[in-house]
Amino acid sequence: MTIDKQALRERYSPKPAPECHICGKEMTIQRMSASRITYGCTGATYDDKGCHYAEGRSIADDHYEQSRVTVVDVSDPDVLALLDELCSA
Repeated sequence: MTIDKQALRERYSPKPAPECHICGKEMTIQRMSASRITYGCTGATYDDKGCHYAEGRSIADDHYEQSRVTVVDVSDPDVLALLDELCSA
């Protein structure tokens, strides 16, 4: 039996934030609970002067509501550390 280390590394590595299926922008974390992460597209940018919404966007608008998605995070740094040890041995 052989272990597909690359498949394990991909499975247990953290995943990047998803892109909004409506506008294509990277979504931000809106809620976390155990291994479930809810992302949403807020249309907001932040700078020294505070929060600014894209033109035509506002807090909790329809775009935000329709963009929300919940994913299960199965990333595990311990598994990744074990894989590193196996590969260096």
